[in-house]
Amino acid sequence: GVTFEYGLWTPRIRRRAAGDVVFSYGEFPAGYDDVPIVWEHTFAPQLSSDETAWQERWRARASSIVERATRIVTATEVSVEWFARMFPRAATKVRCVPYYLPDITAISDDALQAKLANSAPVRVLFVGKEARRKGLPQFVAAYRELDAATQRQLDVHVISAMLDGVVELPVTWHWQRSVPDVQIAMRAAHAFVFPSLTEAFGLVLVEAMAAGCMPVTTIAPLQRSIV
Repeated sequence: GVTFEYGLWTPRIRRRAAGDVVFSYGEFPAGYDDVPIVWEHTFAPQLSSDETAWQERWRARASSIVERATRIVTATEVSVEWFARMFPRAATKVRCVPYYLPDITAISDDALQAKLANSAPVRVLFVGKEARRKGLPQFVAAYRELDAATQRQLDVHVISAMLDGVVELPVTWHWQRSVPDVQIAMRAAHAFVFPSLTEAFGLVLVEAMAAGCMPVTTIAPLQRSIV
C-alpha cells in the first residue's frame, strides 16, 4: 500500500493510514517512523531573499526532516544543487524528478509562424491570481518608464483576480478577472511577463513556452533555470 500526504509547512499532519511507503509533498508527516518516506520539496532562494540568511533558515527548520526522510524529490537540477549546498551529508538522498504536465500541448508550427508574422503591436500577457506577489506592480512601474512611442507598440493584457490587493493599471491595458483557458491567451500572446517575487517553481513559464509565448522573468535561481 502507498499513502500520499499533502499539506502546508505546519506540524498538523499525523498518521492516518497504513502503508509500505509514504509520499509527502510540502509538509513532512509524523508517525511514520517504521516506513520509508519520500519527501518532495523545492530548494532555491526567492528573488528577494538574502541567500546566506535563507540557507541558515532552511538548515534550522529542515535538518531533522532531511535526516528522517528516506528519499528527497525535487523538480529541477538547480534545486538539487541548492539542497546539496545546505545539506552536503544528505546529498545522496536527493533526486531530480521533473514535473509531468499532461495537460500542456505545444503550439503547432503553423500557428506559431502565423503569430510571429503578426507582431505589430506586440501582445504582452500577465497572469496571476495574486497580482502583487506575482509582481504586477513592478511590471506597471517598468512599463511607465518606457517612452510613449514604445508603449504604443505594446498591447498589454492582464488576467488576474488581484486577490492580494488591487493594482492600478495604465488606461490602455486590458484587464480580465479570469478566462476559461489561459493557454488560449498564451497562444495569442507574443510575450509573457512573470516578475514573481516568491515562487516555488513556475509551471506557468513552461505553459507559456509551450504556447510559443516568450517568457520575461526574474533572475531568481529556479525561474532562471526553467527559462
